[in-house]
Amino acid sequence: RGLYALTTALLLSAAPALGLVDYYSLNNNKVLQTCAYISNAEDGIANWFRSQEPMLKIHFPKNEDSHPNANVNVYTLIMGGEDMNKATIGLNPYYKVCDEYALKQGYCEHESDEANAKKMKLAELIDSKSFSYPIESFMLNSKGDDHIYKLDKSGIYCVMFLTTDLAEPHLDDFIVEVDWIQSFGALLVTDFSRMFTSVYFAIAYIIVAMILSFFTYRKISRDGSSINIDVLKHKKYVIQYKTILFFWVYGILYLATVFQFYVLNKHGYGTESPMVPITNFACLSLSTIITVWLIYNLMLFSAGAWFNALKGSSTKLYVARVVSSILAVEMLLFDIESSSIYSLIGYGPTDILSTVIYVEYILIMLTCIIWAFLTSYSITDKRTKNVYLITMGMLSMLFSIIIFGAHFFSQTVQSTAVANVIEFVFSLILAMLWFNVVYDNNQLYMKL
Repeated sequence: RGLYALTTALLLSAAPALGLVDYYSLNNNKVLQTCAYISNAEDGIANWFRSQEPMLKIHFPKNEDSHPNANVNVYTLIMGGEDMNKATIGLNPYYKVCDEYALKQGYCEHESDEANAKKMKLAELIDSKSFSYPIESFMLNSKGDDHIYKLDKSGIYCVMFLTTDLAEPHLDDFIVEVDWIQSFGALLVTDFSRMFTSVYFAIAYIIVAMILSFFTYRKISRDGSSINIDVLKHKKYVIQYKTILFFWVYGILYLATVFQFYVLNKHGYGTESPMVPITNFACLSLSTIITVWLIYNLMLFSAGAWFNALKGSSTKLYVARVVSSILAVEMLLFDIESSSIYSLIGYGPTDILSTVIYVEYILIMLTCIIWAFLTSYSITDKRTKNVYLITMGMLSMLFSIIIFGAHFFSQTVQSTAVANVIEFVFSLILAMLWFNVVYDNNQLYMKL
C-alpha cells in the first residue's frame, strides 16, 4: 500500500491561479535558499495539460495575525538554478530547501564559506551576460504588493531571502510565502510524473490481462477432457482465472490512480471541492479491497487450499477468513481517515492503527511462510512442488519488499517506479510459471 500513498498535501494559494505554496521562516543575517522545478510544458504530453502561465509568486501571509504591524524589508533574489550555482551574494546560504528534482541535482548540498566566496559576484554574472534565466533582485516589503516572476522555459529555479530588519517579537516566526505555479495545474511535479507512470503501468497490466484471457480461453476450448460442466471447468483452471483477475484489477487500480491525480491537478490538494477526498477514498478503498483479496488468496495458497483441498486443515481456512475480514475493516477505516473524507477516530488513533496494520502484515507473512513450508511436504508431483517452492520464495521476497521497503520506495518518483516494475515483473513471472498448472481431483498438477 505504500506504493500508492500520496505525497503529503501542501496548501494552495487563495489566488485564482493554481500553485503550491511553501512557507519559509526567516532569520536575521541568515540566507535562506529554496529551489524547485517549474514546468512550462513546452512540448510532449505535458503540453496537453497546459492551463496557465508558469510563475513564481512571492508574498507574505495575508491572514497572518502574529505580526500585522511589522514593516520588514527582505532582500530577494530569483534566478535559474544553473545560474545560482555560479554566483554568490557574499553570504553562504544557511538554509537550503529543495523539491525532489532539485535535491537529486545537489542544490541542497551545503558548500564551505571558502568555496562560496570563490564564486562569481552577482554583479559580475549580470555584466558577463552568461546567465541562462532571467535574474530579478529586489527588496520585498512586508506591507508591499506580491512579486511575480514569470518564466518561459522549464527548469530548476531558486529564490534567496536575506533580512536584517527583524525585531521582537518576530525574530523566530516571520514567514514569507512562495507559490510555485506550474503550467499544467496544481499537482506537484513529482505527482505529475507519477500520473503518467500510472498510465504506463495500467496499459501494461491490461495488455497482459488480455493476452492471458485469450490464451486461457483457447486452452479451455481445446481441452479434450470429458469435463463439460462449467463449474468443474472453472475449478480446473482456477489458478489461471485468479491470475487473469489479478492483472485486470491492477490495471483498473492504476487507472483509478490516474483519475485521482487528474482530479488533484484540477482542484488542488487543499481545495474545498468534495471531489478530491471522494476520489482519494475511492482509490484507497479499491487498493484495500485488492490487497485484502490478494492476502486472503496468499494465505489459502500457502495453507494448501489447492493441495488436498485443506483436508484436516479447516482451522487454517477459518484463520484466513477472520484475518482478512479484520484487516479489511481496519484498512477501510484507515482509508477514511487518510482521505480526509470524514474523521471517525482522529489522528492519534490513526497512527496506532497504522502500526497495528503494519505488524499484522509481518505476522501474516511469517504465517504464510510456515504454512507454505508444511504444505510443500504434501505435494507429490515433483515439478509442481518445485514451482510451488519458487513461487512462495518469490512471493516472500515481494511481500518483504512491500512491507520493509514501503517507505524507501515511496520517497521519490524513481524509487516508486522501480518498486512498481519489480511488482509487475514478479507477477508476470508467476503467471508464466502457473499457466500450465491445472486443478483436478483436489490437486494441482503440471499439465504437459
